[in-house]
Amino acid sequence: MEEITAYIKGSICEDQCLGKCLYIHGVPGTGKTMSVLSVMRNLKSEVDAGSIKPYCFVEINGLKLTPSEHIYSVIYEALNGQRVGWKKALKLLNERFSNGTERGKEDNRPCILLIDELVLLVTVFAYYLSSCLCGTEFVNEI
Repeated sequence: MEEITAYIKGSICEDQCLGKCLYIHGVPGTGKTMSVLSVMRNLKSEVDAGSIKPYCFVEINGLKLTPSEHIYSVIYEALNGQRVGWKKALKLLNERFSNGTERGKEDNRPCILLIDELVLLVTVFAYYLSSCLCGTEFVNEI
């Protein structure tokens, strides 16, 4: 958890946090999600204490998204409080994250996105690749 904390904290404390990614994988039930959520709770307490700058945190579970395109709507709603269709959300998210100079102050916070069960949101090829990286044996079931 210390490595996860250091990576996330370092990312949100930099002046420019652009496009960083941390991929945590492993067999089911080993505490991956629980560890990340614990780190996020600890970082929130640091924000509340004023020792690190505020950030936005969006948690998404791939098991709950059908079809997978709805991820854009979920992210947009979490960031802006407005519910829109996935195509409009994709357009608005692209605008928000592609041109940082036009964002308002409230939108200038780093955004941490946790996507749990990512494998359910990707293509069969990426699923196969993810399975290989995790060292699991269920690739033959595809």
